[in-house]
Amino acid sequence: MRHRKKRDKLRKQSSHRNLMVRSLMNDLIMNEKLQLTSAKARVVSSSYEQLVTKTMKAQDSRNKKRILHSLLNNKEVEKKFLKEVLPKYSKGASGMTRVIKIGNRQGDNALVCQVELV
Repeated sequence: MRHRKKRDKLRKQSSHRNLMVRSLMNDLIMNEKLQLTSAKARVVSSSYEQLVTKTMKAQDSRNKKRILHSLLNNKEVEKKFLKEVLPKYSKGASGMTRVIKIGNRQGDNALVCQVELV
C-alpha cells in the first residue's frame, strides 16, 4: 500500500518528471552543485539521498552498478559516483545534500535554491 508516500508532481507527467529528475541527479553528481527552484531542489535532494542509501545497502559491487545503471543510466556519472562520491558517505547517516535559499529569480520571482553535496 502507498499510504503517506506523497510525491511532488512538479506539474509534469510522470515520464517527463522521472527523466527530469534523472538528468538533474546526473548534473548534481558531475558538478556537485545546482541552482534550481525550491520545488525541484526538494525533489532532487530527496531522490539523491534515496539513491545513496540504496547503493550503500547493496552487498556487492555488481548490485551497486545495477542499481546505479537503472537510476542514472550514464556510465561516466556512475563511475564518478562509485569512485569519488560514495566513499564519502561510509557512515550511512542522512544529510548528504544541502539546500541553500539564494533568492528570487528576476523574471518570474520564483524562489531559487542551490543544492550541493556535503
